[in-house]
Amino acid sequence: MEAIRTFVALRLPSWVQKTVAEVQNRIHVPGIRVRWVEPENFHLSLRFLGDMPVDRLESVYGAVEKGCAGVRAFEVSLEGIGAFPNLRRPRVIWVGLERGREEVARLAASIEDCLEEVGFAREERPFKAHATLGRVKDFSPAVRMLGERAAAQHLEIDGIRVTRIEVMKSQLTRQGPIYTVLREVALVGGEGSE
Repeated sequence: MEAIRTFVALRLPSWVQKTVAEVQNRIHVPGIRVRWVEPENFHLSLRFLGDMPVDRLESVYGAVEKGCAGVRAFEVSLEGIGAFPNLRRPRVIWVGLERGREEVARLAASIEDCLEEVGFAREERPFKAHATLGRVKDFSPAVRMLGERAAAQHLEIDGIRVTRIEVMKSQLTRQGPIYTVLREVALVGGEGSE
């Protein structure tokens, strides 16, 4: 049976993608290998499901719809740049969520509960809302410079309206992942806006 690499996300509008791409350019250090996220792929992951059989998609759609039921559209702001495990040894560079953090965490928890009801194991790691900028592929001591550049950036993007949640397909290619929307779930009052 065919498997699809799947995740649940809050995608960022195009005007935010452009601003975050500019920050990526300022952080970039020539010679340090980083797989930067393409601007059109910027998102906040609510739940990564990985490779799963196609016949489970309907249960995922139902769980996400149930997890979003009654949730009103809301606003978030992106602020600050960090890294996993830290900025001294960055492996994943990300933009943090400031305003709206609690709403996103509650929504992710609701979706997680509903996915568990239809047979998905709970995520073991605690939820941390962030938008990945890039994944460091270089293990040399020079990556510390990348972390220093990231720490020096001031980023504040306010007024991002969250109107829908999307179940996404991720197809991995040599050029990077290709994301396809499989299902959109509108939040209350969020229809038809970006």
